[in-house]
Amino acid sequence: MRQRSTLEALAALAEHGYIGRVEAAEFASDYRFLRTLEHRLQLSRLRRTHLMPREEDALRVLARASALATTADGLLEAWQRVKHEVRGLHERLFYRPLLSAVAALPEDGYALTSAQAEARLAAIGFQDPAGALRHIAALTSGVSRRAQIQRTLLPVMLQWLSDGADPDYGLLAFRRLSDDLGEAYWFLRMLRDSSGAAKRLTEVLSGSRFVGGLLERIPEAAEWLENDAELRPRSLAALLDETNATVARHADDADGAASALRTARRREVLRMALAGILGLITVEELGVALADITSALLQGVLSLVHRPGDGIEFGVIAMGRYGGAELGFGSDADVMYVYRSAGADDDRAQRTAEQIVKELNRLTEDLRLPLDLDIGLRPEGRNGAVVRSLESYRAYYARWSLTWEAQALLRARGRRGMPACWLRSRSWPTRSATRACCRSPTRARCGGSRRASRRSGCRRVPIRRGT
Repeated sequence: MRQRSTLEALAALAEHGYIGRVEAAEFASDYRFLRTLEHRLQLSRLRRTHLMPREEDALRVLARASALATTADGLLEAWQRVKHEVRGLHERLFYRPLLSAVAALPEDGYALTSAQAEARLAAIGFQDPAGALRHIAALTSGVSRRAQIQRTLLPVMLQWLSDGADPDYGLLAFRRLSDDLGEAYWFLRMLRDSSGAAKRLTEVLSGSRFVGGLLERIPEAAEWLENDAELRPRSLAALLDETNATVARHADDADGAASALRTARRREVLRMALAGILGLITVEELGVALADITSALLQGVLSLVHRPGDGIEFGVIAMGRYGGAELGFGSDADVMYVYRSAGADDDRAQRTAEQIVKELNRLTEDLRLPLDLDIGLRPEGRNGAVVRSLESYRAYYARWSLTWEAQALLRARGRRGMPACWLRSRSWPTRSATRACCRSPTRARCGGSRRASRRSGCRRVPIRRGT
């Protein structure tokens, strides 16, 4: 049906039985109300706007000009009532009949065939409407308390899901989450009593497959959506306390401890992903939080593979985005490994350090949420040694480093295992090495690795001074 006028279209829909006459009359009344408000707003300063004013004086003027109320509060109350009525009409006429097409529900004169239901789902953005109908049937069929709650809530949730980037996956992920949590009291209570949490759940599920995949592994994390405080980044101190407790609890089982640490990392990354999608943290806070999560994992695993008395001191140096605390969800962790002999001869110290790196890579490997410990910024890049002694680093940066390699040290941070005094001492290559390198003839070789230059933050700016 095609009509130029909204009111004529409503009348035609009612005349041909697509909607009831009562609903058509309610739609028409609410449409006239909203259009009157819109036109009076635009006449105020002769500009095209659709935003309600916030000032009480402007609202009072609008109320009297539209003759819809006499006070600002009266106008706001009437506006909210109309919005609620319109939302209810849309749910009753558009979304709720979808349930009657797949479940034994009272039809109320608005039953749809499967084909009509699929067409309606396709109209609101579902790419696989037949699959969506199967998910709706699985969620709403039966006489369980969960099915009753979801029959009530799904018409609204379908609307929320359709606003996301991938409503098909959002509905599938919601079904899986619902199956995993079963009759969990807190989950049913959240769906029934907290519309804000339910809306947040549909927003994250339809907006990110990454989050959906993590929620399948940690379904209890959905409870965080009710409380903003649960979606704030945890401090590094709190993360390290949990890490140390985990290592102590699995003192005789390195693989078990590493598995628990990887699970904790997934949980914290999921927390930050939820907070990021919902806009509860800034990009800067997110970068710091992800760097802290990575550091906590490395701290725990390193304490498992580097035991006191093995003849060396061992450290992990954060480089690039990791060193600058600017990690994203898809970022690798640029690191360099360094050791210093504590009684072992040179050959034994090198072998011990290489074994520590090997075990560190093995125990941090996570197929569900990969962590790439990238050592591409080490001296000599791919051709260089995986781990070097402190003296070897010092000699390399003093004589052979390219400009971008020295400048990369501007973002170097001793993250795990390396005593702070190493970075403060003159034994570790500092920014003085950067300045010396930029004055030396080796700067002519700066173009050797454009990708590494970008990752290290190398730009044509004056070299910063200080610690």
